Amino acid sequence: MLDGAERIARPLAYGMVYFDVKKVKRGYYEIDVIPMTKNVAETSEFEMTELYMKMMEKTILRDPAYYLWSHRRWKYKKPQNISS
Repeated sequence: MLDGAERIARPLAYGMVYFDVKKVKRGYYEIDVIPMTKNVAETSEFEMTELYMKMMEKTILRDPAYYLWSHRRWKYKKPQNISS
């Protein structure tokens, strides 16, 4: 898991939010901005990363069909010149 957001926010005493995206219909989405903390510096190391992972897991379990397609690695097609 990448912890870059927490590493940047900690020395700057920034807060963190989680964006929970829900697909309403084709081309339409709702985004809930959920505050995680007002000051990352007041939390223990990796606490925000762990909280982010738990929140992401809830999002994935709610709508698992959309998870894999959100990553480009699953969108590539096999080149025509490669045999099976």
